[in-house]
Amino acid sequence: MPEYKFKNPKGELIGEIKSEDQKLYIYGDIVGDQWSKWMKDETCPQDVVDIFAGFDKDKPVDVYINSGGGDVFGALAICSIIKRHAGETVAHIDGIAASAASVIACGCDKIIMPEYAQMMIHKPWTLAYGNTDDLKKACDMLDTAEDSIVEIYKSKLVESKTEKLLRNALAAETWLTGKAAGDYFKVEVEEAEPAAAAVSDFYARYKNRPEPQPKKPTEDKAEGTDNTALMSVFESFISNRMKRRV
Repeated sequence: MPEYKFKNPKGELIGEIKSEDQKLYIYGDIVGDQWSKWMKDETCPQDVVDIFAGFDKDKPVDVYINSGGGDVFGALAICSIIKRHAGETVAHIDGIAASAASVIACGCDKIIMPEYAQMMIHKPWTLAYGNTDDLKKACDMLDTAEDSIVEIYKSKLVESKTEKLLRNALAAETWLTGKAAGDYFKVEVEEAEPAAAAVSDFYARYKNRPEPQPKKPTEDKAEGTDNTALMSVFESFISNRMKRRV
């Protein structure tokens, strides 16, 4: 089993990635490089390079995704690494492939997605400051990044959908269940139970993310009990993570 350990700038061990057989798990945020890692479940292009180096280049690779997204250029680099693999690459969207994670999924040869899983596509965004020239350069960079991800999405677009419709969906920040994703992209939809949620620093920045659906009361649950306190703790946790990022 290939195993790769990585450290933060202080030299402290902050995580490791293991791959059994020819499987890659992207179960956290996507970052541009190892210096940008804050959490042990984050993935950068160098991690993927190291893992693919231990694979048989002619055999299939399964890429399991449960990610809220991340750095678009990190995702583009990961797509390039995956595309260079000679064997078939199969993306399995276990829970969610949002934003940059959906780009990685579409960079694989095949996408398999449970009907309850989620995929989200949107226009790339960034933080920018400076004078008008600086801001214009940032806009140009975003337009170029959008063109890049559109090319990747188009490789999986069904014949009935056009590039114009795709770009409109990006502008609207479109969330798709497995069944709905099949209307846009060439995906194999499976019947399955909902997977566990993926914690991400990026959820608070998305505009149209689905609200959590409360579970129906059961006989084993006391009447009047709800998830208000749990949701409050979760929202506080996400807010604190976002502050550290910004």
